[in-house]
Amino acid sequence: MANSIRSQALTNLNLSIADLRNPESREAIQTEVDRIKEERKVNARSNTLRQHEVAQALNRFAGFMQDPNQIGPTLKELHADIQSSVEGAQDVKLSAVRSHVNNMRAAGVIASAEVLESEGQGRYPHFFFVQDEARFLDIASGELVVRKGT
Repeated sequence: MANSIRSQALTNLNLSIADLRNPESREAIQTEVDRIKEERKVNARSNTLRQHEVAQALNRFAGFMQDPNQIGPTLKELHADIQSSVEGAQDVKLSAVRSHVNNMRAAGVIASAEVLESEGQGRYPHFFFVQDEARFLDIASGELVVRKGT
């Protein structure tokens, strides 16, 4: 990767390998390499789903926390909502959403129950609801991240 960054820096500066012998050119190349690395760091976050984004998505469903008479979201509904409403999350996998939900469940922040009115064969889907509202709001604000066992 370092060589490709250096090659890209040479191309960006319109320099050649011969310019590596010149101390001023080397300094300019190193400055461009540093700029490229920083730019890549900033752009690297585009596909990462954060736990607070999952919590905010859960909170958009009335049955999750606001109205206990409604069914909260299922994993598939939550995944679809995140893909459509979270910027840069169009390609987020269901497993990434499941991982964050499982961590919140294991920590006792949220819980789930079967959707009994479901049609079809196989396992009933589960819907989610809040268990510990204070900790959930800390997660949604980004102040807290829970993992299994915390």
